[in-house]
Amino acid sequence: HSRICHLLDTFVERDRQYLVLEKIPGKTLRQIVSESGPLSEKAVLALSLQMVEILDYLHGQSPPMVHRDFTPDNLIVRDGNYLILIDFNAATEFMSGATGTIIGKHHYMPPEQIKGKAQPSSDYYSMAGTLSFLLTGKEPRPLAQVELKAAGVQISSKFSDLLTAMTKMDMVSRPDLAQIAATLQDCASVRT
Repeated sequence: HSRICHLLDTFVERDRQYLVLEKIPGKTLRQIVSESGPLSEKAVLALSLQMVEILDYLHGQSPPMVHRDFTPDNLIVRDGNYLILIDFNAATEFMSGATGTIIGKHHYMPPEQIKGKAQPSSDYYSMAGTLSFLLTGKEPRPLAQVELKAAGVQISSKFSDLLTAMTKMDMVSRPDLAQIAATLQDCASVRT
């Protein structure tokens, strides 16, 4: 997929597996926020629609590929605000059978991932944390729902409510990707 860093090669050395990934020019979302401060809701909505495209592709694989580390550090913006997902270490460890291993950054991990039971909706939780970071410049609270409107962040109620729903502790209560995409498109159409 054009929004996912390409895997160029794999090799084993001293009983350790390595991935050789394409070098992506650009800046991570964390670098952008660190240099320029929080992003506008309009800019975050544009990036969020690209994130949906990436997750739709990953979760559409058979079996679904759960990234498990969908964070500002693993999303790079290339020329023209083109978003690319990098770092598949968490996903490859999951695919290789390390399902009981805790992988990811704790500010972005849902409860089921900490228990070693990540599902596609686990990436939605991480995506909401990433969007919260982009809007505030602050790490989301670990194992907590994102409630930006209640925290005084200037954001539309619909977008705030979506982020709260995406970070519900019960993964089956989170919206699915189609619902997330539809709400984000509604929010983006209002902001333009």
